[in-house]
Amino acid sequence: MVKLEKSNGELGFTSYHTFITDPTLSECGKFEVDPIKHYGLTQEQLMILAFGEEFMASDDKGTLKEYSNEINQE
Repeated sequence: MVKLEKSNGELGFTSYHTFITDPTLSECGKFEVDPIKHYGLTQEQLMILAFGEEFMASDDKGTLKEYSNEINQE
């Protein structure tokens, strides 16, 4: 599973030693990719990357709060 994290105030993840903030692009940034197939992201992770902490704060089931805690601990 891909771990979301913050780096220099930006939300993203690391793939092949590259910090990715736009999961619709390849590591080199030249090619469009399917983020679920290429990086193994989940739908929840895509929503978090798209909407950031506003999305995490709006979850009332607690599912995304785990991601929020992981991200904020970094």
